[in-house]
Amino acid sequence: QTFTITQAGQSGSADYPGATWIPAADANQGIANRSFSNVRWIVIHTTEGTTASAVQRFQDQTQQASAHYIVSRDGSIIQLVHNKDISYGCGNLSYNDDCINIEHERYSTYDCTPVQYQASANLVKWLLTQYNVSTTFPSVPTGIAPADPTAGSGIIGHIQVPDPYNPSLGGGASHHTDPVNWDWSGYETLIIGTTPPAMSLNYGGTAIPNGDQSP
Repeated sequence: QTFTITQAGQSGSADYPGATWIPAADANQGIANRSFSNVRWIVIHTTEGTTASAVQRFQDQTQQASAHYIVSRDGSIIQLVHNKDISYGCGNLSYNDDCINIEHERYSTYDCTPVQYQASANLVKWLLTQYNVSTTFPSVPTGIAPADPTAGSGIIGHIQVPDPYNPSLGGGASHHTDPVNWDWSGYETLIIGTTPPAMSLNYGGTAIPNGDQSP
């Protein structure tokens, strides 16, 4: 796929080796200087549209939306926001401040592919060496993470991010339900090498799948 930069974004190159740098619009990210201790979460999303449509949205300065990375169905990776900066993907500013947002191309009946899962797992394993993120998957797939992001750490889905106005609900302020049809067991195995036991933790509630599934 070929992409065109349609809005001004932060200059530079991708942080992750092998990723293609296509910056999100300046209005769709927060410029920061995050270091190892500032990032505690990795949040997994699905685009519910093509990679091209997600890039177009994140380069539209009216959208107030972005992710650090998009992993396409062919395993290629685009970076849109530098790791040190803040992407707007969670619908929860506190979580955006403390996380890396990773989108995955998925739409209609086109679920994520094996090569896509592997590429995403490789990216996450690299991020785990760069930041203070626990190699755990607390309460996936729907258990809601702590209202205060500094009270925990790990790899979660967007559906698990608490609504900042009602933290008993998940999916951020808009109650998103992604990642859709995500194979958490297989994904965990790719990252940690063995199939983990079922997690029984629950941070205060059950996510309500009553929102949309956009990025």
